[in-house]
Amino acid sequence: MIGKEAARSCVVPVGAVGAAQVITIEGLVKGKRLHALQNAFLAEQAAQCGYCSSGMLMAAKALLDRNPDPDEATIRREMTGQKCRCGVHNRIVRAIQRAAKELRG
Repeated sequence: MIGKEAARSCVVPVGAVGAAQVITIEGLVKGKRLHALQNAFLAEQAAQCGYCSSGMLMAAKALLDRNPDPDEATIRREMTGQKCRCGVHNRIVRAIQRAAKELRG
């Protein structure tokens, strides 16, 4: 993420980031505790092969930062740019809903 927006690190030149805050998948972990999204992806078995997991998690984090209580349609719309070849989109949606609920308390 660059600032509050998900970004593809493979197409963003380092010089374009400037002084913006950059958060990578490794930055979600606090100490030894996984982020609620990471735990939810594990619980819902939404991380199958792992190829798309980083992108899915960072896009979901950006979504939940903007909207802490998204409905299913919003989640599906916001995640359309992320591709999962394993076909676990429903699990990913459930994981995001689960994490959103946990983060709201």
